[in-house]
Amino acid sequence: MNEKSKTKKLVINAMLLAIGAVLHQITPALGL
Repeated sequence: MNEKSKTKKLVINAMLLAIGAVLHQITPALGL
């Protein structure tokens, strides 16, 4: 169970990093 929660946390962190990277790419294009 501990391993699962650890993996889940890694997946969530990876998703947040991906979203942050995408926003970082899109925001300048929108002129914000």
